Amino acid sequence: MAAQQFLDPHIDSITYWKSFLQGDKAAFEEIYNRYYERLYQYGKHLTPNENIVRDGIQTLFVDLWQRKEHLSITPNVQGYLFKALRRVIIRQLQDQRKVAIHSPLVSPSPEEEIIQEETNDLNHRQVHQALAELTQHQREVVHLRFFANFSNQQIAHTLNISVNTVYNIISLSLAKLRTHYVGKNTILILLAHLLLC
Repeated sequence: MAAQQFLDPHIDSITYWKSFLQGDKAAFEEIYNRYYERLYQYGKHLTPNENIVRDGIQTLFVDLWQRKEHLSITPNVQGYLFKALRRVIIRQLQDQRKVAIHSPLVSPSPEEEIIQEETNDLNHRQVHQALAELTQHQREVVHLRFFANFSNQQIAHTLNISVNTVYNIISLSLAKLRTHYVGKNTILILLAHLLLC
C-alpha cells in the first residue's frame, strides 16, 4: 500500500477507523499513513531487524483489512495498532527462532537507533546511556510513556499488565536514572517530570 495523499488531517482517527470497518479503502490508507512511522519506531524498539518490523507492519494491515468485518470500534486507534503489531512481531520472532519462546523480546539496544533518529545532540545521547541502565521491560515501558506518549492505562492495556505495575516500573526506572545521572543531565529531570504527569 502506498497512498500518496492524506485525507483531512483534522478528522480524528476514530472516524477513519469506523469508515475503514465499513470497507472504505481511502480511510484505511489514511490510517496506514498516519501510523506507519509511529508503528515503525515502536517495532524497532522490539527488534532492531528492520525487515521484521516492515514485514510485521504489512502483515498487520493485511490482516486488519481481511478481518475488518469482525473488528470493532476502538476508542484508541494507536494503542490498538501498537498492541497488534507487538503480537505480530513476537510471533514472527518466535517463528524464525530468533528468540526463545520464554523470552519473546530480543535483548537489543534499540534506544540508540530510536534516539539517534530523533536527534544526535549530546543530551539525547546521555539519555540513551541512562536508558541502558534499565532492564528490557523497563525500557519498553519508558519508551511507550515518554516517546510514544502513552498514558499509564494505555501501556497497561498494550502490555497486558496492571496500571499499578506500570506505575511501579516507571517509578523504579526513574529512581535508577536519578541515582546514576542526577545533576549530569538536565533532560533527565524533564523526562522524570513528563513521565509522572
